[in-house]
Order: sequence, then structure tokens, then C-alpha cells
Amino acid sequence: MLPLDVTGTLRQTGLRRSLSAGPLGGNRIPLNGRTPMAWRLLLVIVGGLAALPTAATGQVCSGFASFAQRPFQVLGSAAFNDQAKSFGGGFAFGGAGAFGQLSIGTTSVDNVDGSSFNFGGGAGYQISLDKRSVVHLCPIASVGFSSGPNDIDVFGDGSLVLDLSETDFEFGVALGAVASRSGQTQIIPAGSLALVSATFKAKDQVSGASDSQSETFGLLGLGLGFVFNQVFTLRPGVAIPFGLEGASTTFVVALSMNFGQRPQ
Repeated sequence: MLPLDVTGTLRQTGLRRSLSAGPLGGNRIPLNGRTPMAWRLLLVIVGGLAALPTAATGQVCSGFASFAQRPFQVLGSAAFNDQAKSFGGGFAFGGAGAFGQLSIGTTSVDNVDGSSFNFGGGAGYQISLDKRSVVHLCPIASVGFSSGPNDIDVFGDGSLVLDLSETDFEFGVALGAVASRSGQTQIIPAGSLALVSATFKAKDQVSGASDSQSETFGLLGLGLGFVFNQVFTLRPGVAIPFGLEGASTTFVVALSMNFGQRPQ
């Protein structure tokens, strides 16, 4: 997840089918096959949420400064794809091994008067794969929630007004290596591979009916971290969903600062 981060990636025909296929708790949203817009909105939210900072961004395995010397980190990120823009921030903490992170953010959808509020958290554990601590591997897990956009008048006549929301669970691994050291500067290429389980919900304000759909897909992350003095990190990257028709690649830039002193 990420940082970005998720960030937030679905099949367009799938949402139309799930929202119009039948009752959920005895209610049914009468979409009548006319709502590709609703599908596109959920697709965008997933890409935006997937781009937000997650626990996977906190260590060398993800291209960031290590927590080994400075155990706290604040970070911010900006992400975009061809349908949305996301901005987020987070606070992370950890040590040479275990680490965790909390994050918040917002995703604005192109051509829609509305945005989502995103928040989440995650954890991981960094393992050094060599004696010189050059290559690092991290198993990671995170959960993210997104509320909005809301008040979406699908047909423009008030007959169907949707509120959207999403919950994501992500499990995966991240791998990073210190490829170059020059003075106090490190260059760290990193990659991650995760399995995402996403549940999307749409609720009609007019009838009170709601419906939801769950999807599982893969997420490939690639990034290049520039670490200065083991304090500041600049990390551009991409998040590439796969196994999900119609999903968009998300481009992200993250900045972080590590601080604090580990007890002697």
C-alpha cells in the first residue's frame, strides 16, 4: 500500500454487475445498467488509495532511511493517475527490524465535484539478507479505509444519489538494496509485490439501498530512494495494479524525515 500510501483499480463491467445484480440486506439499487460513471469513480478511488503512504514505505526495503538510528519518521506524498490526484501524510516508527505506520490523505476525482478521505495503517519487519546490510527484505501488511466521494447525482435528476466507500487489505513483500553510497548520500532502488483485497460499497441516499463488491488483484511497486544523512528521503515511484481490467498506473513522489534518538 502505499506509503502511498494506496492508494487507490477495478473491472468496469464488474461494478455495474454487482450494483445491479440483486439485493444486499433486502435492498437493491435500481441502476438499470446506466451507471458506468459509478464504476469509474470506484476504479479511481482504489488507485488513489493504493498510492497513499503505507507501512511498506518506512525502511530501506522500500527505498527510505532506516529506523535503526532515528526511530521516528514523518512523511508526505503526492500521487496521480489519469483519473485522480491524491495527497497524503503519515507518521511511522520502528527499529532495525519491526516498524509501523499510520497515514491519512485525500483523493480528488477528475470531473467530479467531490473527494474521498483516506486513512489507514500497517506494519512490517525488515530482514537483512547479507552481512554488509546492503539488501533488505520486508514482509508487510496494511489496511486502508476510504470514505467518499459522496452526494454523486448519477443521472442529474436526483433519482440516484450515491455515497461511495472502500476498504482495502494488503499483504506482500518489499525488497530494497543500497546500490550507491557517496558521502552522506545513498541511492536505494526498491520494489514491492502485494496482494490486495478491496471491498467497495455504494449507498443510494434516495432509497437507502446499498450494494457492494469485493475484488482481489496484484500491485507491483517500483521506486528509487535518495537518502541524505540518514534523515531526509526523496522517493519517486510507480504503483502498477495487475489482474484488474481497466486499472491505471499511479505515479507517486514521497518525502520523509527521520528524527529522534535510540536509547543507548
